[in-house]
Amino acid sequence: MPTTQESNGERTPPTEKKRPSTLSELRQQVSYGLCDKREPFKSCLERAEQSRKEGQDYSNLDPERAFVAFARAGYLLLVKLPMHPHYKLLLSDEQRRETLHVSLINPFLLLSF
Repeated sequence: MPTTQESNGERTPPTEKKRPSTLSELRQQVSYGLCDKREPFKSCLERAEQSRKEGQDYSNLDPERAFVAFARAGYLLLVKLPMHPHYKLLLSDEQRRETLHVSLINPFLLLSF
């Protein structure tokens, strides 16, 4: 009987590829860790920036995780933050325009969430 790595007590790494997530699963991943109106505005803004950086970090390694991070950043920036009570108090008109101008997410993605 030929010796294999497993018969020697070693484990072989799984060769199966993970299936892509469904849209519903992606939605769940994106919605994890979003801000609400009770949290300080600054922490929500920082969370959006952190998600954007995560997307950049994953962009070459794991496209699915990069997508989730960029979608979370975009959703925070374009949907959640404008609904925050301090949005108009803490950002000037120019800052709000610039925020929308440099957003990283395509608007069609927002329609699916």
